[in-house]
Amino acid sequence: RPIYRGCFIDCKTLAFALTNESHSLASALEKFDCSMRKSEAKEHGVISEEYINYNINDTIATHELYISLMERYEKYGLKKLESKLFSPASIGKGYLEKLGIKSFSKLNSDFSKEILGYTMTTYFGGRTEAMISKTPIPVSYVDFTNMYPTIFVLLEMYKFLIAEKITYQYTTKKTQELLDTITLDDINKKETWKGLTTICRIIPDDDILPVRSPYENKNTTNIGTNYLESKDGTSLWYTIHDLIASKLLTGKTPKILEAITFVPQGTQALQEIEVLKGITVKSGEDFIKKIIEERLRLKKSNTKQSDTNQNILKIIANATSYGIFIQIDPKYKKNQPVTIHGLDSFDLTLDKTEDQGMFFNPIMSVFLTAGARLVLATAETLVKSNNGYVAYCDTDSVFISPDHVKLVQDFFKSLNPYNQDVEMFKVEKDKE
Repeated sequence: RPIYRGCFIDCKTLAFALTNESHSLASALEKFDCSMRKSEAKEHGVISEEYINYNINDTIATHELYISLMERYEKYGLKKLESKLFSPASIGKGYLEKLGIKSFSKLNSDFSKEILGYTMTTYFGGRTEAMISKTPIPVSYVDFTNMYPTIFVLLEMYKFLIAEKITYQYTTKKTQELLDTITLDDINKKETWKGLTTICRIIPDDDILPVRSPYENKNTTNIGTNYLESKDGTSLWYTIHDLIASKLLTGKTPKILEAITFVPQGTQALQEIEVLKGITVKSGEDFIKKIIEERLRLKKSNTKQSDTNQNILKIIANATSYGIFIQIDPKYKKNQPVTIHGLDSFDLTLDKTEDQGMFFNPIMSVFLTAGARLVLATAETLVKSNNGYVAYCDTDSVFISPDHVKLVQDFFKSLNPYNQDVEMFKVEKDKE
């Protein structure tokens, strides 16, 4: 007869999954309002009354923390065992499972591996760059509100997440026309972002684009945003967002050789779920949009409970709007024959391969990060074209000349996709 023998729970890992913060026992006890506090011992390993009391205190404190963690986890309404929560992403997956969403790979098992390879070559993650260094200069630190969830909503990624199938069309002429005519003033229109799910093949010609290269360290490949020129006619694939960003930064329009636009088809049968008590998401609602709107509503309240709940919703939204769609897990087994799909396709024998995560969807993940890079490039262009400067940027934030904060805030205000009034670029810190 099968016997359930229980499992070990690492409270540090569970606390991280529930807060997206790394905690010690001492900080976790405070964070979760436990009555116990961690004690200290002068010497470790020396048997004494003080050391015995120290260990007893740690044991009781850890147990109280576990109870508090589980009380918090019960608010999520998920059935996943706490031993299976490794990070906030585990919670995000739990909600997608609860909705009944099936994986891209299962629903699109016949999708062209070559085109998926082209798509993955356009993935560069978030942009981090120092434009001004070793020079004291006043800046304002402005942060784009809920960057990945907001890009998720603007690009209507939920349609791709719940689609029965994802198809593609060759749209070279239409995409070139879009690139030829788009201007800075089009970026703050929500209509511009709808359907902006295209990858393009170009021969780089002094365009500013993200590039993988060894740079100074010849043994490590890194990513930089640089002027790029193809000396031998080699073509590369980029998202339309990166080509628009290049046009804004250089004033020159890239020439597209080939463009592929992805289109969601049909809708999976989904369940209505309760996210937190009193907050439900119906099958026809955009999960991420609803979560963010509820969070913005709760932030207006000044109660401890609403603050806890809005933080929970923040974690859910961030965990469910990006990372899980690019998850690949390493698998070690010697002499595995594999076919590589990228700019070209070829066969290799490897000892390390990769398995797709449960909700791996490269079509979604590449556009979410590319959209964020376009936002940063737009802010950079806007500030510099008005005689300002940008000192630094990182994924969802920029350090800009203080006099240009209102200009950036006013420009992006119309991109707010939520039913709550919110500043799209908010000042996090303003110091000279």
